[in-house]
Parts: sequence; C-alpha cells; structure tokens
Amino acid sequence: MEFLQCSEVENGGFNKEKYGWRCRAKLAVRGSSANPMIGLYEEGTHNVVDIPECRAHHPNINAAVELLRKGIAKLEVEPYDEDLGTGELRYVQIIFGNRWRHLVGERDFWEHVGGIDIYLTPSSFGQANTRAFDSLLRKLHKYVPYGSAVTDLYGGAGVIGLSLAVAKKMQVLRSVRCVEINKESKHCFEKTVSRLPNVDSNMSWHNVDAALEPLSWLVGSDVIVVDPPRKGLDDSLLSCITDYIISKAQGSCFFQDCKQLLSNKAWLLEKAHGFNFFPGTQ
Repeated sequence: MEFLQCSEVENGGFNKEKYGWRCRAKLAVRGSSANPMIGLYEEGTHNVVDIPECRAHHPNINAAVELLRKGIAKLEVEPYDEDLGTGELRYVQIIFGNRWRHLVGERDFWEHVGGIDIYLTPSSFGQANTRAFDSLLRKLHKYVPYGSAVTDLYGGAGVIGLSLAVAKKMQVLRSVRCVEINKESKHCFEKTVSRLPNVDSNMSWHNVDAALEPLSWLVGSDVIVVDPPRKGLDDSLLSCITDYIISKAQGSCFFQDCKQLLSNKAWLLEKAHGFNFFPGTQ
C-alpha cells in the first residue's frame, strides 16, 4: 500500500462489483454421497465449508454446483475422505479441465471482454473477474498512441493485443504481435481473429518464450504490453525493456519490477491504475 500511495496509483476498480463477479471456481468436495459438501476450506484447516449460494460466484457457477450436488446423490458418487484417503471425487473445477468431451449445447465457448469476442477452450486460462478485466482493457485503450506497433508479451491467446487492435480509436494501429510460450493458445487466437471486425492492423501470434532473446521483440515496437505470470517479468526481459505498459501484474512482483525500472532514474512512472480482481479478499 505504501508503494501505491507514493506512486499515486489511480483507483480503477476498487470496491465495485462485490458480488457475482467470479466466473471460475475450484471447489473441494467432502461429506457423503447423500449429503455432499462443496465449497472452500475453512481458514487454516482442511475442513470444507459448504457454500451453495456464494455471493462472489456468478449465479451460473452456483447453478452448476447445485446440479453437481444432485448428480453426486443420484449416482451415489463418494466424496473424498481425507482421513481415510478414500473416495471418488476430491475437487471440482468449473470451466477448467485438462480433458473434456462435448455433450450438448454450443461446442464453442465465447466471452465478450474489452470490446471483442474471445474464444476459450475448457482448459484455457481466463480471468475469474471478467468485469474487472473489461474495465482494465478499456482503460488501456486510452494509452496506446495512433499508428503504434504493439507487442503483447506473455500474451496467451492475444486478448489484450487484439482488444487494442479493434478498439474504436485504435483502427490505425500499425501492427499487433502476440508472443506466448504455450502453443495451445494459438488455436484460441485464430478463432478469436476469425470473429473480429475488419481492421487495418497486421495481427500475428508467435509461439516463443519471451525470456529468450527479448530484444528481438522490443526492436520495432512502439508499445510493449506485458502480462506476466505471478513470478513477474523474466530478468532478461526486464533488463532490456525500452517502452512498455505493465498490465495486471501480480502484487509484490509488480512493485518489485516497477521499482527496479525506476531505480536508475531513466524511467518515470507517469500513470498507474489499480483494479481489484478479487473484491472481498485481503
């Protein structure tokens, strides 16, 4: 908080949308098949607290949990017993999964955020709080100059870069390059691009580790967008960044990266906005 106060970080979304914001959830399953408990661990324990009507969850998450509860009882699925190490169902992840099979309904899963429709598979990374993410993207649109060549590092399926490319005032971006180490994200990028309106920007996706030869991605870029994992920016990238925007970095790692860039007095933090992706938590 001291860093935020000293840096005059603008409140971009704190204390808003306290309820119904979580669109993804990992929940523990305990109890019995006749009376399953589906929820979170009590603080400091592995005792599961049943949360059938969690106010932080989107209503559809709660509906899915209730459907699961009925399925466990009907099929007599035995929840995990931590003391005995027995049972058939220990955790459930809503949306996420390493393997999946289409049963009924729409095969494709789309979310609308940052002014674009983005394609996701059940195992794709996605923000739990899509409303906060949408606010962040729309704020970000205002800081990218016309005619810029944008490189989106740690870009995943390219949501940030593509959102910039189609923003109403960004039709004159010169190019958008999305760089991501996970090759599985390419399919999502291509599906998302297929639904974009016509834009003049040259858009491309690259399966590359941003930490390897990072200077090659900085050269020719007017704006660098970075959305690193929780560990923060890779040292090799941090040492040679020349012009960039930091977006959605994780807590203390963001502060550490930012302080390092400011320490040699060659950089000036001109503007910062804070967005609360987990309202109701500390």
